Amino acid sequence: MQLLEKFIEGKIDIGEFLIAFEERVRLNGEVLNILESNWILLEPHEKSLDFSDFIQQIFQDCGIYNPDPEPFRQECELDDTEFRDSIEETYLQIQKLLKE
Repeated sequence: MQLLEKFIEGKIDIGEFLIAFEERVRLNGEVLNILESNWILLEPHEKSLDFSDFIQQIFQDCGIYNPDPEPFRQECELDDTEFRDSIEETYLQIQKLLKE
């Protein structure tokens, strides 16, 4: 949430967000591998699947973001504004989930 807040508040730009998000995904994967390799099984929180869906949405947005101007960008790709709007919407949905 802190990373999303920094991005939405303009404290980091899209490039910094993409790098930091990718790093967090990598680190979470490493933690999961360590837990699984040590046979540590955790019971997921009831909201974890919804949260996972939001993280997947951000991951997908990162994958289809393209900073190139329109003539050099495919229709399915997100420009800066579309990317920021999508991240903000996902952030608001996460906040709503956490308040429930």
